[in-house]
Amino acid sequence: LFVIDCAQYMIGYLDSKSIEVVSLVDQKAVQRLDLYTLTQRSQSTVHDERPNAIRGLFAMKYGGGPDHVLLYDDYEVLSLCPTPIHLRIQECVKHLRIEKGLKLLMKSAPKQSEKRAFHSDAGFALLCSLQWKRSMEHFEISDVDPRDIIYLFPDIKFDGLSYDIQHLSAPKNCTIHDIMHEVLTFKRSKLSSATAPPTLSFDEERGHEYLTGLYFLAQFLWKRRTDPPSPDLALKGSEMKLCVDTALLKIYVRLMEKKKSCGGGGDTASSPFEIRHLLSEREENNCVESECERMLLESQQYFTLALFYRSKHRLSKALNTLHSIGDTGQFQGNAADAVTETVSILRALPPTNEHLWTFAKWVLLKAPAQGMQIFTGKQRRNRNVDDDNDNDNTATNNNNNNEQFIPFATVLKYLDEDVIADVADYDNVAEHFDYRQAYLEFVVNACRTTSAVYHDNLAYLYLQKISRLTQLSQTGTTRAERDAYAASLEDSKEKLLRLLQKSEMISFAKLLSHAKQFQLYDEVIELNKKLKNHNAVLYTLVIDKREFDAAIRYCMEAPPSSKDRSDRFLELLRLYFAHSTHAEEDKDDGQKTDADKNANKNNHTLHSQQQQSQQQHELHRPQHRKKQTINLELLQQE
Repeated sequence: LFVIDCAQYMIGYLDSKSIEVVSLVDQKAVQRLDLYTLTQRSQSTVHDERPNAIRGLFAMKYGGGPDHVLLYDDYEVLSLCPTPIHLRIQECVKHLRIEKGLKLLMKSAPKQSEKRAFHSDAGFALLCSLQWKRSMEHFEISDVDPRDIIYLFPDIKFDGLSYDIQHLSAPKNCTIHDIMHEVLTFKRSKLSSATAPPTLSFDEERGHEYLTGLYFLAQFLWKRRTDPPSPDLALKGSEMKLCVDTALLKIYVRLMEKKKSCGGGGDTASSPFEIRHLLSEREENNCVESECERMLLESQQYFTLALFYRSKHRLSKALNTLHSIGDTGQFQGNAADAVTETVSILRALPPTNEHLWTFAKWVLLKAPAQGMQIFTGKQRRNRNVDDDNDNDNTATNNNNNNEQFIPFATVLKYLDEDVIADVADYDNVAEHFDYRQAYLEFVVNACRTTSAVYHDNLAYLYLQKISRLTQLSQTGTTRAERDAYAASLEDSKEKLLRLLQKSEMISFAKLLSHAKQFQLYDEVIELNKKLKNHNAVLYTLVIDKREFDAAIRYCMEAPPSSKDRSDRFLELLRLYFAHSTHAEEDKDDGQKTDADKNANKNNHTLHSQQQQSQQQHELHRPQHRKKQTINLELLQQE
């Protein structure tokens, strides 16, 4: 009957004796008021008998304040005023119209504290309707005390600390389990008979909701702990830090329990933070030791327990737990993770720590290559220490890594007596990891020791391995085995060659005698090259290996028109003719032996055999040999 425009609303009087308010922003009716039930008239007045006698309504202001609506009838003048904005915001939050409430708040140019208070109220309102993600997003930018949320979850709070929830909007005298029960019961009661029944039972649905809430709560707590939106929202006080860290670890345990029971699947069963970041040995955590230890043991999360011990600097307990996981099998867990964590701990320990020598053995036997990192890491290097005559035992330089440095002889002795001694048939190169080789390579190549004994030992070890692999590559039972041995043989030869080329500490003469003993001609050649025994190099190429082209190429390596080059070629010619003469003599001796055997035969038969022998001799006469003579074209270049 009457319609007026008042601020951002259209207000109309309906014939049903009510006032309707339409928002121009939302383009819909937002309120309806029964006009005559709002007034407090005398008890004698019968409202239902009053005639519809509204004569008019209009908008006006009082003293510069908000717009009012005046309306009158035959009996009185009525005034309608806008609800205060803070009440409207509260009403929006209560009915989960959070975005609408925020718009109203921002119209009033709020202070930082007012905005944070709004987000706290919104967070608790959404929490009570189990909208976990949205609620925690509001808590992240609010000034809520994390303990006001943590202590709604009885399973993750610290039992040894009494705390009363402070926030006015937080639920009182109830837990999150009570809230979930009420909300889920209400939702199920709203399901119509035509709707398909829930796939989960009530207890299963409640458990799922609880884990989802824990996940998003952990996400909020972790961000508040590591990356607060502003410095004044960072965790303050030992009690708050203790409650937050303990809650985070307990949440992680609960989520991992669910992940394990589900076979490792499900988004809600994963953790929103990396447990190693919470239980880091480099940054102190405030988890309550006794309570968290008990919970980890009860849930049988032994690897996490080892990380927890390490973060609390309980190395003995940590290493024993890892040993029980990775070696003895007493505790359940991933053995590979236990090995990796043990190596990480031991490689940082100084040689004076008994844990290093106690726990290194099982790792070296379980995962040799990975375990050797305990003794071959960067912190074990000390290039300023000379190992000759065990001088490395008295290192006194200012190297920052000096505390972690271990004398080379000490490690080698430990490997021989404590590790290799327990490996059956250790010299079988096809079956076992070579601990000596791995450590000597570290000493020679990484530490660049100037002690000749380590260079000699490594080179001799290569020679031994090459000799054994040469035999195995020829006697392997299958083609695959022979190929594997051949590949290992080439790798060992390449390593020895690189060592001979780079090292100046090797006793080449001593190593040469070993190479000759093993009949390793390639290695003999390289050693003679290092000793500049050119005649010996040529002798091995021509006599032992019969590689004439390789001998010529070796002669050509000398500078042109040099005496060295001429001497090499002269020696090559001498060896060649000596070789040819010996070859012919061997053939003649063989022919004479055949003739002696047939001396009792008739002359005709003997003459026939001699003719055939001469013909064969002509065929094999070295007049134009291509594979057993000197390449004349190369000689012409000389």
